[in-house]
Amino acid sequence: MEGGLDGIINEGLIRASLVRPYHGYHHWIYQKAAAPVHGIITSHGFVDGNMRS
Repeated sequence: MEGGLDGIINEGLIRASLVRPYHGYHHWIYQKAAAPVHGIITSHGFVDGNMRS
């Protein structure tokens, strides 16, 4: 793997992203599948995440 630092800034942000589909807000299966991906991308819980996106 090239570039970037390993590690997590805030484990709570990552965990919250992974449980998003179970909050009851997302009704359709495609929304439930996209919820954790969107959460991980927008929460910036990793050390060397791309915060420009």
